[in-house]
Amino acid sequence: MALSWGFACVLSAPSVSAMVYIPGKDFCVEDWAKWYPNQIHVAFVFAVNCLVPIITMTLLYLKVIYKLWRNEDAITSSVQLARLKSRKRVTVMLIIVTLVHTLCWSPNYVLYLLIFFSPGFHYGSTAYIITVLLILLNAAADPLLYTWYMDGFRRGIRNMLCCYRNRVRAVDKSGNKVNEMPGRIGFSGTTEGNNDQGNDTTTL
Repeated sequence: MALSWGFACVLSAPSVSAMVYIPGKDFCVEDWAKWYPNQIHVAFVFAVNCLVPIITMTLLYLKVIYKLWRNEDAITSSVQLARLKSRKRVTVMLIIVTLVHTLCWSPNYVLYLLIFFSPGFHYGSTAYIITVLLILLNAAADPLLYTWYMDGFRRGIRNMLCCYRNRVRAVDKSGNKVNEMPGRIGFSGTTEGNNDQGNDTTTL
């Protein structure tokens, strides 16, 4: 994790140091020194931040899909049918996540490349703002995709939004363990005594 953050800071440092505010455009642009090879830097950033992640995601997800479908057997039971359905959902999810990531991130980096290699493209244009919005859209789309295709993720989101939580172990004044589960009004819990004393239910 520290290595990733360190590499990201080193990669972004030249661009951040070259940023200047242009009052006429009301936008920040990169104003590189004449001695700095800005085109080489931009091409390197495009390769590292765009091409490498997309290629890596594609290869790794293809490997996951291959592992899922490698040992496919004939469907002879309801368990195997459920397993097949689960494989299909995971496969579709991985394909969609890869496509969404590619479609949302690629335009911004392609335009970033064109700004330094082709005249007519510049920061602050309508096309550039749209590409930035696509990146933000990707951040919003990922949780929705995971919620739609992953039951465990969906249950976790539902529990968080509905203010549910797992039972919390507590100890009352008499030393008995109490399981508290939030209800609509107040809390209801189950008091658990020792095994030889039995269990009795108490409303809090």
